[in-house]
Amino acid sequence: MKMVVISSPKSESGKTTIAALIARLVLKEEKVFYGELLLKNRKQSESFPKELLGKNSQFVDLSDISFKNSDLSDNDTKIQADNFFNKCMQNLPGKSSEGVFIVEFGFTDKQISEDHDGSKMQCVSVLPYDNIFCDIDKLKEVLKNISAKNIVINKVPKYRVKTLDQIISKLKDKIQNIVIIPDYDCFSSLTIGEIAKGLNAEWILGEGKDDVLVRNFLIGGNPMDKAVDYFERMKDKAVIARADRPDIQMASLETETECLILTGGNDPIEYVQHEAEKNGVAVLKVNYDTNQTVSRLESIIENSNILHKEKIDEFVQEILISNNSALFEKLLT
Repeated sequence: MKMVVISSPKSESGKTTIAALIARLVLKEEKVFYGELLLKNRKQSESFPKELLGKNSQFVDLSDISFKNSDLSDNDTKIQADNFFNKCMQNLPGKSSEGVFIVEFGFTDKQISEDHDGSKMQCVSVLPYDNIFCDIDKLKEVLKNISAKNIVINKVPKYRVKTLDQIISKLKDKIQNIVIIPDYDCFSSLTIGEIAKGLNAEWILGEGKDDVLVRNFLIGGNPMDKAVDYFERMKDKAVIARADRPDIQMASLETETECLILTGGNDPIEYVQHEAEKNGVAVLKVNYDTNQTVSRLESIIENSNILHKEKIDEFVQEILISNNSALFEKLLT
């Protein structure tokens, strides 16, 4: 069995997303075991791997693992690879020998020493994008402090991808495999539940649609075009409209709308509620005005939960389309 360890020098870098990508993109029909070490801010349920990593995945509890001084290499920031590998493998259920074991390593102040040939274990370090990466000398300094031989630079703004790619190609002494992951649009979508919670909204209709994704937002003000034509431009959307504008609300309900966000704190009229319920549209009421609502939504998007099955599905498809899967395929060859 081979182990893939995913770590990062920073928290919230996208380690779990990369774990899901490796499992779904590369492993396909192989058995996947997944465990995590010391992610203090998040507890995974045992259903998590099957939902995001695929049907052949199994959660492994690593909560009892700890590291002593004897487990460390020459300095106190690197854990000996063999010790790490053996401790994790001891927690596998039964006598599992087939498949791949993905370990999400939550220490930000420690790394796994690369004192092994990579036949049993590969390490991947996930770096959230920073503008300094477009300076070759500063990027070299960052990479010099990372022992992993596989690097993922994650959440790169699309307008920076070409520049960063050119910088990486100029690294003369590059001994690490480096892949760039753009900041894909799929991770900016929100579930209706996230919207409701973030806006402290009152559910008028559709509370059972809390896990439905909203990918676009339209403000129902006074569009220059006909209102219906305006709303038809986007699907999978939420429409933000004042509660006292039933004409705008009704126009949005004639198109493919997932959620209606009514601002100003008033209830919708009965006819709007009737049409929304008939069309399966969730309706939320918020006490903010429209400008305040839009501002708060921007903040909610920045902190949205990326660990959603549909988001991961779209992420995998984006990687396939971009032919950017070479690093992940190398991990298991």
